[in-house]
Amino acid sequence: MTSSTSAPLPEIPADRSYVFTGETTEFNGVLLYRIQAIRDVPPRVKKGDIGGFICHPSNLSGNAWVFDQGRVSEYAHVYGNAGVYDSAEVGDNAIVCDNAQIRGEAYIIGFSRIGGNAKIGGHVLVAGQTHLGGDAWITADD
Repeated sequence: MTSSTSAPLPEIPADRSYVFTGETTEFNGVLLYRIQAIRDVPPRVKKGDIGGFICHPSNLSGNAWVFDQGRVSEYAHVYGNAGVYDSAEVGDNAIVCDNAQIRGEAYIIGFSRIGGNAKIGGHVLVAGQTHLGGDAWITADD
């Protein structure tokens, strides 16, 4: 469920490529804010594009982006050229970096680190201290 909030939005550092739209959602008891691009983020995002949800500016940096209904929460960090798409979720202390792509309904938690050109999609849970990189490709359907 999404809604608009009248509560103050977290301050975003000037070097970030997005602002909060005011639309919020709750994920595991954490309030998340929808993002919107304020400049082009090559190669996939254009100024004005609406993104997914993050909980704090420390969740997203570099040319990384959260798309669609994707969610990044708690102390998770998405950076480099990484992308979180569809309804994928990244939480806890997980890191998604480099050119990694998290798609579908994948759920990345714990101290997991997904990097390189790794692609994770479908109904996949990555947890614990899992490290994936290189050209790894993990997908699962119902």
